[in-house]
Amino acid sequence: MNPTPKIIFLNLMIICIATMLVACATKRTSSIPLGSGSEKKVELGYDSVLSEMIRIDEAPVRRSSPPLHYPEYAAKEKLEGSVWVKVLIDWNGVVRAVEVSKNSGLQVGFEEAAIENAKKTKWKPAMQDGRPIAIWVTYEISFQMRD
Repeated sequence: MNPTPKIIFLNLMIICIATMLVACATKRTSSIPLGSGSEKKVELGYDSVLSEMIRIDEAPVRRSSPPLHYPEYAAKEKLEGSVWVKVLIDWNGVVRAVEVSKNSGLQVGFEEAAIENAKKTKWKPAMQDGRPIAIWVTYEISFQMRD
């Protein structure tokens, strides 16, 4: 008997909630509410938004990122756009989760390329009270044709 999509969804939600509870219990994760109105720009190599809702001593810093893959169709048609991604950077500077926060609206592969780039980016973790912490960061990845 195959599980229904609703059962699969509920199981995934339970796993997500359990993971969040464990992370909060160990105090190794800090969540940043986005769009709270009290945002500040922080330089991360791309345009980035961090909320001031939590106190951090040092913002995460991008150490390395692979070259951005420009989708073939978008390059052929000379299309440009940007994708906002939200990444969970763990206390080792490794990206553990990636979500598209705002898509390009073009459906030409920018979102997929941005997700792959974000997954492979390495970071210096955020610091709080002298300890590295996991933190969500949202930033923009721009796809622009070069002359």
